Amino acid sequence: MVNHGKIHKNHTYRVIRKNKAIAIDLTLSNLKRFKNEVLEITQGEECGISFTNFDEFLPGDIIQAFDQKDQKVQKEHKAPKEQKEPKEPKEPKEKKGKAYK
Repeated sequence: MVNHGKIHKNHTYRVIRKNKAIAIDLTLSNLKRFKNEVLEITQGEECGISFTNFDEFLPGDIIQAFDQKDQKVQKEHKAPKEQKEPKEPKEPKEKKGKAYK
């Protein structure tokens, strides 16, 4: 059953098991509703789904769908931050002023 949003034939998919992605960048081979091939399934509807290179489903697996725009945003969001090169230690500056004896 589709819990949130919708599933579309042209989306890209991943399978989550126990909070880990076990399959990514999947494409649909079939999307069916009542034995009819369909292009889209919306929230609350049940469907039959199969992927081109994945068929190892277990109870509790979660299928997440992304369109190309969502996928680009997600990749940008997960990009590692640039690490700055370590700075060289600075030499202490000489203090200007009068010396007291």
